[in-house]
Amino acid sequence: NADDGTEAAEQFGHDQAEAMKGETEGVLSRVRGAMKRIDEGVYGKCMACGSMIDTDRLGIDPTAELCLSCAKKNNK
Repeated sequence: NADDGTEAAEQFGHDQAEAMKGETEGVLSRVRGAMKRIDEGVYGKCMACGSMIDTDRLGIDPTAELCLSCAKKNNK
């Protein structure tokens, strides 16, 4: 039925929009966190161990909160 196809397409579009909304909110939250760390003078310091985060890592992900070592420990 054509209506079923239309409904399925509409639902798919809605699901895609919801997924993008969630992803965008997550990115915005991380950016706000990085801006707060800049304001507090702690941007670039690992939130776990206090070491400086490698500039290459920050170049790839300016919102990184953890140094590579702590990030690896956190993902285990």
